[in-house]
Amino acid sequence: MKKILSIFICFLLLISVSGCGKKSSTKTILCTAESEAEDAYEMKSTMEIKYSKKDNKLDQIIQKVEMKFDKDNDNVKENFDEYVEMQEENFKKYEDEYKGVKIDYQVDKKKYTMSASITVDAEKADEDTFEMTELQDFIDEDKIFDLDAFWDDYEETKDEGDFSCKEK
Repeated sequence: MKKILSIFICFLLLISVSGCGKKSSTKTILCTAESEAEDAYEMKSTMEIKYSKKDNKLDQIIQKVEMKFDKDNDNVKENFDEYVEMQEENFKKYEDEYKGVKIDYQVDKKKYTMSASITVDAEKADEDTFEMTELQDFIDEDKIFDLDAFWDDYEETKDEGDFSCKEK
């Protein structure tokens, strides 16, 4: 009897530790890019975009951008504050115009750098927001993320841009 009771207790512990029912799975696609502009600002930028999906539904998009300007460039020194102000206005516009978008940014005026983290909550996002993120072709009205279509499109266009993507 003790043996049966201990097996039953082990079984209950196993169920309580492992959980019951369908487990949710989360997948992340990470896309990165680097670019260098040889214009009046001589800016170097890096971008990282994470697409997270949970149980086939898009969960969130996080885009991180870091911009470094040539601190020895006179044009940068003269216009950096104006550039930052313009970007701040754009960030505010995106938060106001698109549902589910939140933007945090930091500016270092001594190093002439600016970084931004743009998060899209897919649950709150609408069709216009997905168009802004250029994911409208991979998401249906139930916010199901078509991963196969995403990878097919990536394979067709990866040589055209600076992005590289991988699934994590």
